[in-house]
Amino acid sequence: MNNHAPEEPLDTAQRATPPTPNSFRADIEGLRAIAVLLVVVYHAEIGPFHGGLVGVDVFFVVSGFLITSLLLREQEQTGRISLGNFWARRVRRLLPASLLVVVATLIAARSMLSPILLEGLGRDALAAVGFVINIVFGYRANDYLAGQMADVAPSALLHFWSLAVEEQFYLVWPLIVWGLTRFALRARTIAAVVGALGVASLVACLVLTQSSPVWAFYLLPTRAWELLAGAALALAGARLAAIPQAARSAIGWTGIAGIVVASLVISDTTSFPGYAALLPVIATAAVIAAGAAPSALAPGRLLGMRPLQWIGARSYAIYLWHWPALILSEAKWGPLDAPERTVVMTVAVLLAVLAHALVENPVRHSRYLGARARRSYALGVALVGIGLAASAITISADTEITGSGSAVAPTLVPVSSATPSTAVPATTEPDTPGSSDPGLPPEPTTTTPEPTLEELLARIEPLVADAVRTDAVPSNLVPPLSRNSAELPTPYTDDCLGDSDETEAGDCAYGKIDSTTSIAIVGDSHSAQWQPALASIAERRGWKLRFYAKRRCGAVAYRSAYNPKALNDECDTWRNNVIEELTQDPAQVVILTALRYPILDGLTTRRSAQWRSGFETVLDRLAATGSRLVLLGDPPLPPDWPGACLADHLKSATRCTIDRSDGEPDGLVQAEQAAAESTGATYVRTGDWFCSGDRCAVIIGNINVYRDPNHISIPAAMFFIPLLEAVLGPQVALARD
Repeated sequence: MNNHAPEEPLDTAQRATPPTPNSFRADIEGLRAIAVLLVVVYHAEIGPFHGGLVGVDVFFVVSGFLITSLLLREQEQTGRISLGNFWARRVRRLLPASLLVVVATLIAARSMLSPILLEGLGRDALAAVGFVINIVFGYRANDYLAGQMADVAPSALLHFWSLAVEEQFYLVWPLIVWGLTRFALRARTIAAVVGALGVASLVACLVLTQSSPVWAFYLLPTRAWELLAGAALALAGARLAAIPQAARSAIGWTGIAGIVVASLVISDTTSFPGYAALLPVIATAAVIAAGAAPSALAPGRLLGMRPLQWIGARSYAIYLWHWPALILSEAKWGPLDAPERTVVMTVAVLLAVLAHALVENPVRHSRYLGARARRSYALGVALVGIGLAASAITISADTEITGSGSAVAPTLVPVSSATPSTAVPATTEPDTPGSSDPGLPPEPTTTTPEPTLEELLARIEPLVADAVRTDAVPSNLVPPLSRNSAELPTPYTDDCLGDSDETEAGDCAYGKIDSTTSIAIVGDSHSAQWQPALASIAERRGWKLRFYAKRRCGAVAYRSAYNPKALNDECDTWRNNVIEELTQDPAQVVILTALRYPILDGLTTRRSAQWRSGFETVLDRLAATGSRLVLLGDPPLPPDWPGACLADHLKSATRCTIDRSDGEPDGLVQAEQAAAESTGATYVRTGDWFCSGDRCAVIIGNINVYRDPNHISIPAAMFFIPLLEAVLGPQVALARD
C-alpha cells in the first residue's frame, strides 16, 4: 500500500489547524501509524488483532483524502492541475522505496528461500514491478484472509497487492479530477460524480464479495470506494471545520474506537471486504473529519504523540519491509513463535528506518529531480528496468536440484502378474459374448486372480517403511524438484475444476464416455489429484468416469474458516446441484473426498463432530440414489511444502517426513469412519498407503509424492492405481448384481 505524507509539509505551527487540504495533518500521520501497526501485528500474529488487515482500508481512505487534497490545492493555487508533475511526484514517492524492497527480497531469497520457489517469486516480482500483482493474485485465487493455505507457499511480495491498487488509482483518478476541474464544474457537480463513482464501486464490492470474494478483495473497481471516501472528505474541505469542536472530538474518538473494534471482530471467517469493510472505512473517515482540533479532548492530541508521528512518517517503509522479512525468515528457519516473530519485525523496522533515511526521503525531496518532471520519469524508467532485470534473472536462474544415487521405480503389481483388468480392451463392443449386460465390457476370462486390497497393503508397507527411513533424495526423482508443481492433472487445463464463482454441476467425463457403467467422484481439488489414476482405470476397465469438482468445496457439508462464508454458500449450491445430477442419473459407484479442512481450522472435538455430520448429510442424500458409496479419506496433510523441504535437505530427507498424528488426526479418521458406517458407505483410509508407524512418506522409491503443500503428484496417483482398483472393482461388481 502507499501511505503518503503530504509532499511538502507546512510549518509546524499549522498542524493544529482545522482540516483544510493545505495543512500538514499530524492526526493523519498518527492514523497511518495505527494502520501500519495493525497490519504488522496481524501478519506477525501478535496480540488479539486478528482483523488487523483493516489497516489496509485505513490507508486507502487516507490516501484518497491526501491525493485529492493535493490535486485540489494545486487547482486552487495555480488555476490548473499539472498531471505530469503529479505523476513525477508519485514516481519519486513510490518507486525508489518499493523497488528497493523488490530487489532486496529477490537477493535475500537466493539464500533464504527454497530454490524451487525462486521462479515463482521472480514472476511475482515481475508483476509487482508492472503494478499488476493484485490481478495476478486474483487469478491465482489466493484468499488473503483464509490462512494463506494456497497451492504454493505465501509469496514474499503478497503485500504489494495493495500498492498495485493504489498505483492503478493514481493513474486514473487524477485524470478524472483534471477533467472535472478543467470544465469548471460546480463543486456540487464534482461531489455528485465522486458520490456516483463511490456508490457504484461499493455496490460492485458487495455483489462480488458474495459471488467472487477473491476478486472483490484484490481489484481496484471493488476497492475504489474506500479511496473515494477519502476523496469526498477532501472535497468537503473547510466545511468540516464548521462542525462544533466538541462534536468533532466525539466523532474522532468514535472513529478511533471503530478502527480498534474492526481489528478485533473481523477475522478469517468474515466475508471480506463486503459489508465488513464499511466499519473501518467509515471509522477512518470520522477520524479525518474530526481533524487536528486543538482541544485536549480531541483524538488529535493522541495521534500527534511523538512515537506515533515517528512511526507514521516511516509507515510506508515499514509496510514494505515487514512482510518479506517474515516470510523469508520462516522459509529459512521454519515456523516462528511469537518472540521470534517479534524479533523479525524489529529487524524489519530497522531496515525500514535505514531505507527511509537513505533512499525514500532523499529521493522524494530531491531538488534536482523535482526541478524537471522528465528527470523523475527517467529515474522511474531506470528503476523499473532494474526491477524487471532482477525479476528476469530470478525467473531464469538455474534451479536444477539434483539428489544423489538412483532409486528403483516402485511397483505394487509386477508386469508378469498383471491384473485381469489390464487385458480388457476399452473398446470392447457392447454385444461381445460374455457381457452380462448390454454396453458392459466382458468379464475377464483369465484365471490370474486380482490382488486383494489386503495383499496390496502388505506389499506397500515395506516400500513405505523403507521410504520414511531414506535420507538421500534420489537423482531420478519424478517429478524433479525443479518441476515439482509444473504438471497438473487434466481437470486444471480443461475447465473441469470449478472456480469460486461457479455453481453448476458440470459435465466432465473421462474413460469410455459411452459406457453404461459409470463411477463418479465428487469433491474439491483433492478429487482432481486422483483423476489421472481414476481416468486410467476407467479407460482400461471400459467405465465412464464422471468428474464433479469445485475448488475448496469438498464433498462434505462443512463450513470452514479456511473458506469465506460466501464461498461456502456457493459450495452448498454447487453440492446440491451435483447431488441433483446424480439423483437424476445415478452412477454405479460414487466416490467422495475432500481436503481435511478441520486441520487448517485448528482441530477440536466440536469440529470433528461437524466433520462427521457434514459427510453424513451428503452420504445420506446420495444413498437414496442406489449408488454404491466410497468415502476416500484424504492423504496425510504436510505442515508445509515437502518439495521445498526436500530441496533444502537433499541428504536428510527424513526431516521432511510427515508426523501421522498431525497430518492424519485420529479424530477426523474416526469421524469419517463413523459417517461411512452410519450411511452404508465403504471407507478407505488412504493414510495406510503413505504411512509406516507414526511417519508418512514424501518420497516412495523415485516418486516425489507431493506436488505442493497439500496435493499429491501425478506419478504418486498413478502408483496407487492397483489400490484404487482393488477398492472400486468389487464395488462396481456389487452394483451390477
